Amino acid sequence: MNEIAFWYFILKLTSFLGFRPEFSQCHKCHNTINFNNFSFSFSNGSVICARCGTGERTSGELIKFLDYLQNTKYRELNEVILPGISINKITVFLIEFLRYHTDQNLRLNGLQLVDNLTANSLDK
Repeated sequence: MNEIAFWYFILKLTSFLGFRPEFSQCHKCHNTINFNNFSFSFSNGSVICARCGTGERTSGELIKFLDYLQNTKYRELNEVILPGISINKITVFLIEFLRYHTDQNLRLNGLQLVDNLTANSLDK
């Protein structure tokens, strides 16, 4: 749950800073994305369908989860189920997105907190 709250915070932060990622529509043609055949453009902050071009290949499950989380209300976070992908993969994707758009080598203390909480919950 700690990771989900952290990811939710990052997604809301990107929205407030003005570079909210678009996970469900192609940046160029605005068609709904087929999560099996697309790429993600960090520069545009959005997915691109296979017809319109290329970007970084990304897991459809990752993008589908981030789209769902981005559109979830805060009160419903405790109902969010972790996807079958690496917690680290989601975190790295979001941090890279932030780094790209802020042009900063981010050192987030929250990442250490999430790592510690995750490690403690795994020890139990």
